[in-house]
Amino acid sequence: MHRSFPTFTIFCHASTIELEDPEYCDRWYDREKRPHDPPISDFLNPIAALDALKLELGLTEKNLRENTITVVSSPFRCCLETSALLAHALGISSVRVHYGIGDDLEGSRKAGYDCIYGGPLYLSESEMQHSISMITDLLTPLVDIDIERISGEPAPWTEEGSSIRMCDAIDEIRFEMTSDDEHVIVVTHKEVLAAVVNRYAVRNSK
Repeated sequence: MHRSFPTFTIFCHASTIELEDPEYCDRWYDREKRPHDPPISDFLNPIAALDALKLELGLTEKNLRENTITVVSSPFRCCLETSALLAHALGISSVRVHYGIGDDLEGSRKAGYDCIYGGPLYLSESEMQHSISMITDLLTPLVDIDIERISGEPAPWTEEGSSIRMCDAIDEIRFEMTSDDEHVIVVTHKEVLAAVVNRYAVRNSK
């Protein structure tokens, strides 16, 4: 019997290709301009994590379509690609993107982001769709997964503290849930996970 109440799950994106890796990857065609936005290197762990979640929720091939399942992704390539893997495995045809659950600017700068001389912080909407399509082209069966909508505001390049922005975005996504059989999976970054834990974790007063 599947769980008849809404669930909200936050996944961290899959492991990514290192900037120092000399092997060319066509999914990172803009490596020189956008070193902060690598593609994923691990296609197996996200599916293993999803299988564990489906088991916990009692979701099977028979009852999967009885539920409303939504995948919401950060706008960064590693999350878009991870989301595409999950959506493909769940048999859903679209994902949502929310700027608010994007990585923090400090991490992007450390990874090589240069707001003056480099490329843009985020992919364009067409580039986001292209990143998703490049993943689905590698999978069987071949299916189309579209971006349903893009929400939130891009972080300003002057942003210094990102935890409030991240948690507010998580709340916004969570408050949109309306159905008892709705399951939302957010694919984001470890910094967002840390921000959510810091805001909502139950602390022992001892």
